[in-house]
Amino acid sequence: MADFIPFNVSVFRGDGRAIQFRGWNVGGVPTDITSWTIFHTAKKRIEDSDNDALIMRDSVNDPTAIVKYDSDAHGFPDSFTVNYLPADTTDMNPRDYEQDVQIIQGSGAPRTYAFGTLNIKGDVTRRITTA
Repeated sequence: MADFIPFNVSVFRGDGRAIQFRGWNVGGVPTDITSWTIFHTAKKRIEDSDNDALIMRDSVNDPTAIVKYDSDAHGFPDSFTVNYLPADTTDMNPRDYEQDVQIIQGSGAPRTYAFGTLNIKGDVTRRITTA
């Protein structure tokens, strides 16, 4: 059994999408994510530096791109959403990219929570006006 969640997502270039994760620990037990710092990164190649990433976000500096929800708000275990914004994908070429979500629990060490492929699909309609 892998100790990360498979994270394979397809998005049309220029579109947005939201992917929700439940706050589970490695053993599948609901956990409090209040102290988590969550990072989402997408790159052309794993070996690219973070500075060359096409998407590089964290829950501290980008709380609308990575949104944390308390279990009290909706009756489910704590969760978080990774948001792909249209501006994130508009200039990306159609292809597969490497992506992951890493977490730091409190002052602990970083851990890969989810890993996979971001597939950007070419959009057929590129115009956004009727003129």
